[in-house]
Amino acid sequence: MAVSDSVSVRSELSAPSQIPVDDTSDFGSRKPSAVTAGLISLTQNLGLSWFGKRLTYLLRRIGLLMMGECADVTIFGARLRIYPHNNVSEKRVLFATQLFDPAERDALKALAAPGAVFLDIGANVGLYSISVGEAFAAHSETRIVAVEPHPYIYRRLAFNAALNPAYNITAVEAGIADHEGTLSLTLHGDNLGETRMVQDGMTASADAIAAEKVVDVPVISLMQLVATQGLK
Repeated sequence: MAVSDSVSVRSELSAPSQIPVDDTSDFGSRKPSAVTAGLISLTQNLGLSWFGKRLTYLLRRIGLLMMGECADVTIFGARLRIYPHNNVSEKRVLFATQLFDPAERDALKALAAPGAVFLDIGANVGLYSISVGEAFAAHSETRIVAVEPHPYIYRRLAFNAALNPAYNITAVEAGIADHEGTLSLTLHGDNLGETRMVQDGMTASADAIAAEKVVDVPVISLMQLVATQGLK
């Protein structure tokens, strides 16, 4: 890919000590305790009723207090390493899989067909890609390309993709723009999934700069992505 391999990280939040990423230890080495695993299983099976949702959210608060920085779990029939403390999407999918955009995921699964390609732009840690991975893998010559610009979220994505090789997920570290180069990515609050690109000629907000929540990331155009990945 014609994207610079170097990513200038200007935020202390991007230090591994601040944004946890364990992409070297074997899957299963970070499994939750038996009690936490039981609580996760309970919240995932409380259903879609009003009471079920309220109880799920209550028990999730307790579960988060019991958990370490990440957990090796099976979700969507796939192996995942989930970090629920600083990413809303990971928190949601871990404790409330049944509430994680079921209509949208079902719609994507329905599009699976021989030769189909799913471009997951802003893939976060790959939850959408992995949730439809089995449906796409059931057909011949399918591809899933998951694109994520944040350097540490990308590492989580790449690790999850590697845990599920049958799904043929290609993880790409980049943002999508109208040109190739770099742009600033601003982070908001404690949710690593809530980011936005700062366009050329603009600067990140004063609050973001003061909080050192700005990273420079590589960007490419959508057509460059299609070309470099050999997509049709």
